[in-house]
Amino acid sequence: MGDGGWGIGPNPQSPIPNPQSPIPKFFNINNKKNFNIIYLKINLLKKIILIIILFINFIIKMTDIKLIRINCSIKITNKENVQNFIDTSKELISKTLANDEGVQDYDLYQSQTDSNKYLFFETWNQNKINDHINKDHLKKAVSEFKKVCEMKIENFNIEKETPKEYKSIRMNCTFETKEEKEEEAIKETLELVKNSLKDEGVIDYDLFKSCTRNHQFLIFETWKNQDCLTKHMNSEHFKKLVPKIQEKGTLKIEQLYLI
Repeated sequence: MGDGGWGIGPNPQSPIPNPQSPIPKFFNINNKKNFNIIYLKINLLKKIILIIILFINFIIKMTDIKLIRINCSIKITNKENVQNFIDTSKELISKTLANDEGVQDYDLYQSQTDSNKYLFFETWNQNKINDHINKDHLKKAVSEFKKVCEMKIENFNIEKETPKEYKSIRMNCTFETKEEKEEEAIKETLELVKNSLKDEGVIDYDLFKSCTRNHQFLIFETWKNQDCLTKHMNSEHFKKLVPKIQEKGTLKIEQLYLI
C-alpha cells in the first residue's frame, strides 16, 4: 500500500506546527505582568458586583420599611406654664432629631385659631418608634407635659392602598409659604378653615404654624368618610381658596386613615 492509503503520511496542505513559534501574548505564562493585570481586573469586577448586590439589597430593605405618622394633639390646661411647655418641646425636638434613629420628621405646631392648641407632627420608621418611646429625653418631656396639658396621640400607617374599613380620614397638608406672601396665605387659609368647618362630615379642620421653622404651616383635617371629603373638595370655597393658597407657597397633601 502507498503511504497515503491509511492517511498516515503528512498532508502537504497542512502546515506543520513549529515548536519554536511564539505563544500568543495573552496566553504567554511567562508574561507575569499580563496575568497580574488580569488578576487585578477580575478582583475589581468581583468588588463591583458585590457593591451592586449590596446596593440592591439596601434598596429592597428600604422599600420594605414601613413609615408611621404620629399626630399628638395638645390642649393647654395650665396657661401660666405655656412657655415652659414650648421650651421643653423645642428641647425634645432638638434631641430627637439629633440622636434618635429612624426619625423622618419631628416638629411642634401651634393652632392659628386657638392659642392653647398645639400639635406634634412626627414621622418614623415603624421598627424604630419603640426605641424613641424608651428614650430618657422623651420620658422627661412627657412628665413635664402632663403638668400643663392634655394629650391625644393618634398613629397612622402610611400606606398607599385604601383600607376596606376605617374610622375616619386624616388629611395632613403641610404648607411652606413664600416669605412675602405669608400674611395673605394665613388670611386665605383661615377663611378656608371657617367655611370648611360648616361642611358635612367634618370632624376637625384647623391651621397650625410651626414653632421651630419659619413659614411652615400645617392644615390639619379630619373627615367622617371619603364621600364627605369629596364633597368638601368640590365645594365653592375649596375651589376658590385652595388655588390662591397654592400660589403663595408649596402645598403637600397627605391622606391617612384611622383604623
